[in-house]
This record gives sequence, structure tokens and C-alpha cells, in this order.
Amino acid sequence: MESKELDISWINEYENEEKKYDIFYSGAIKELKVSCMYINKMNTLSKIINKNIELKSENLIKKEELIKLINDNKKSENINFKIKNILLYNITLLPDEINFFIENDNLNDNTNTNTNTNTNSIKYMREINLIDDIYLQDSIYFFSDLNTLFLLFKELDNNITAPNKSSLKNKEENNNLNKNNTKKVRFNIKKIKTRKHR
Repeated sequence: MESKELDISWINEYENEEKKYDIFYSGAIKELKVSCMYINKMNTLSKIINKNIELKSENLIKKEELIKLINDNKKSENINFKIKNILLYNITLLPDEINFFIENDNLNDNTNTNTNTNTNSIKYMREINLIDDIYLQDSIYFFSDLNTLFLLFKELDNNITAPNKSSLKNKEENNNLNKNNTKKVRFNIKKIKTRKHR
């Protein structure tokens, strides 16, 4: 009996063809873009610094990583800033939703005057209210560059300085001394006779 070899070349061709579309499949986020935005005392955006960071754990920005990011970036050009807001843009679009997303995204459509419409792009943005672990969701590889952590910094007002503890203590001591040692002061006012002019 003669043995026939099974032709599996079509499987290899299919796998090679499928590799072209790998960028359209979802996967874990291992690297994230961080955008540090600096707002000066005049409430205008003065500087933006973008960088990419590697996450220690997939789909997770640990609290320690977030604190380090904030501390490493709270000073720019010898000016001190404080963190004002933290925003995360995490595009969680599924591969079968790409066409719908492209066809229905009204972000750049100036003809849409309905302000109640929530555009597709905006719905992936969320505000981070607590400095804690931030969990990300899988994202399509093709859109991975869009996933961004925004750190908004506001310039500190240098005119307002907190008083030193020692000066507070001295004021308290002075107040206590004044309360314990009260002095009585008396004024003796004599009537002064004036001359009458003629």
C-alpha cells in the first residue's frame, strides 16, 4: 500500500498571511506613554514632556511607579510644580469594533453640534482620583501608542510659604508670657490752665 503525504503547505501560507494582521489583535500593555504637562502661574500650558516607560507588571501601573513618576517630574527648569490631575487614556477597542469606531468617531467632525453625543475617542479617557495602583485593560497592538498616562502639574506659588515650627512656638510662648504677666498702667491727667488772650 502506498502512503500519501498530506499537503500542509496551505497551513503555513495561512499562518504567514495571518501574521500581517497580528497588530489588530488585543494584548497586554507592557509599555506606556507618559505625558507630563506643566501649567504655569498664568494658567497656561508652558511645557509638555513625553516619554515611554516599561511597566513592571503587564496592564498595571503600581502605586510606587506612579509616585516615582510624579516625584521625578515635579520639577522642570528649576521651577517646582505640584500634581494637579492624573488622566489615563486606555483604548479598549475590540478588533471587531474597529470599523464601527472609524466610521462613527465624531471627534474631528465640526458639523456635529449635539453636545450630548459621547464620541468614541473620549470614552476611553478617565480621571484617576487616588494615587494607587492603576489597572489597564488589554489594547489592540496597532493602537498601543495611543495609550497614555497624563500627569498635569501646576506651578507652585513661591510667595506663600509655610511658617517654621520654631516661629510658631515663639509666638505661642510670647502669648503665654503676656497672659501671665499683666501690667496695670495708670494715667494721671492734670487740668492745665490756659491764659486768656485779650
